[in-house]
Amino acid sequence: FFFNDTATTEIYTEQIVGSVRCVQETVSTQSTWGITNDFQAPFRIFPYIDEVSSYKLELLLKVRACYPKDITASHLVIKFQVPKVTSSCHNELVKGAKDQKVDYNENTKTVQWTVKSVPGGVELTLKTKISLTSNANSYNARKEIGPISTNFEIPMFNVSNMQIKYLRVEKQEKGKDQLKWIRYITQSSSYVCRT
Repeated sequence: FFFNDTATTEIYTEQIVGSVRCVQETVSTQSTWGITNDFQAPFRIFPYIDEVSSYKLELLLKVRACYPKDITASHLVIKFQVPKVTSSCHNELVKGAKDQKVDYNENTKTVQWTVKSVPGGVELTLKTKISLTSNANSYNARKEIGPISTNFEIPMFNVSNMQIKYLRVEKQEKGKDQLKWIRYITQSSSYVCRT
């Protein structure tokens, strides 16, 4: 658990108590924390690789949003490498997919799938058809697919279940709710799925 430079902290056995003195009336991050033990990941990624022929591979990528339906993730970006011996790559989204875009960069052999917003409980699907060069071996090439990395932001969602229960504002104006200034955001830093 980390506070910014202006914070003093006291740690108790059952709770973390910190005091932060803010001299500016601007938006700033006062504390950040991360978890290293087991937790329910906000997204589950399911990659299925199929050898269609000796020169063709198909990757079916399913991404499930494992957070409540009343919460929406924004700016989900999923990236993965295709084999170096790829001659062409064709991506297909499910019919009716909204605010989704898939780009293939032939120079870096990278597929980037961008989804503008993802409501909780939704499952997204991408099918990537990979054609290999004539001298390639599909068995060896399938080992080069991945890893699958994601970047995302989920406002007002907290994976660690740590919450601010009380906030005291020294110069509080009457009728103003100080808890409305608290924002929880879950951001990915290193979220990778091996294929």
